[in-house]
Amino acid sequence: MGPPGISEFRIVSATSDTGTPACACNQPKTASVTCPEGFQVVGGGASVQTVSGVYDPTITLQASYPVSNVGWMAQAGRMVGGPSEDWTLTVWAICVKPNLAGGQ
Repeated sequence: MGPPGISEFRIVSATSDTGTPACACNQPKTASVTCPEGFQVVGGGASVQTVSGVYDPTITLQASYPVSNVGWMAQAGRMVGGPSEDWTLTVWAICVKPNLAGGQ
C-alpha cells in the first residue's frame, strides 16, 4: 500500500427518465447516483436539458447535494407556463477510493 490519500477516482452519473410515452413535462424529476463499493463521494453536480437540446429557462435545478458519503441526489422542475417539451435531469458524483494509512 502507498501513502494515505486517494488510490482511485471515478465519475458516475444517472439520468432521469423522459416522460415517454406520456410527457410528464411539468412534473418535478429526481435523479440519484451511488458510488461503487469502497468509494466515497467528494463532489457532484447536476444539469437539466430538453430532449431537443434547446435551452429552456423555465426548467430550474432546485436541489443538488450529497447523500451520506456514498452518493449524490438532485431535483429539478419546470415553472408554471413553460413549454411542453420533455426534458431530463442528469446527476454526477465524483467518487474516490481512499488509500488509508496502515494498509486498511
